[in-house]
Amino acid sequence: MVRHTRIRPNKDTLMSPLERILHAILFEIGFLSLAVPISILITGHPIDTLSVALIGVSLLTVLWNYVFNLGFDWLYGAQRLARGLRLRIWHGVSFELGLLLITTPFLMWQLQLPFWPALLLDIGFALFCMVYSVLYNWGYDLARDHFLNPPQPHSH
Repeated sequence: MVRHTRIRPNKDTLMSPLERILHAILFEIGFLSLAVPISILITGHPIDTLSVALIGVSLLTVLWNYVFNLGFDWLYGAQRLARGLRLRIWHGVSFELGLLLITTPFLMWQLQLPFWPALLLDIGFALFCMVYSVLYNWGYDLARDHFLNPPQPHSH
């Protein structure tokens, strides 16, 4: 049985507020680059309508991302590379469930959709984003670790 040990965050490993903002913005740029074209193909809505809706969802997501991840790091520690697949999946699922509460009403308003179609569309975004989130955050953590702890040249 594997036990998760909670590592208390410290100032050496926590992301700064500026880095958290950069992390969220890079996430949203990648998401929009993939989600807008896919959404046009699936929904048939025009590019301008979907772009405005998804940019709005992205702005809401950036705010939620900052708040959620601040709390997640506090709960689960700042040793992000020590997080296994199960915790990363929990991170993605809990993030997306909280986000649905915020974005479904927004999509109803923006796209003039009733509750159920807006919820189904939002769930589609959430499922897509959940996979993207796990891959993005894992890649970000690896790149961050490489940047903060560059390989040392071998001395002979």
